[in-house]
Amino acid sequence: MILKDSEVQGYLEEQKNHIESELRQEFVFGASEAYRVMLEILQNPESRDIDKISVAKDFLDRAGFKPQDKMEISVPVEETAKELTEYLEQRKKGGS
Repeated sequence: MILKDSEVQGYLEEQKNHIESELRQEFVFGASEAYRVMLEILQNPESRDIDKISVAKDFLDRAGFKPQDKMEISVPVEETAKELTEYLEQRKKGGS
């Protein structure tokens, strides 16, 4: 099969890398435009507060200041107390 030929695979890989490179470049230019639009929203006195807040949060998130996600863990108190009591009993007896 022609697709298994090493030259063909090399050519396809080269084309893939070229396309990815062009796409990355397009995204860089698009990101610059998006940044400009966001700044306009922030600096426009006629922009709604809710829009300014949304843009400000997005800026902070992308700059690495995104708040940490919280995780809650719940365990029934009775089970935890029982396990702790058993653990302490074992430690008193010299077990581990």
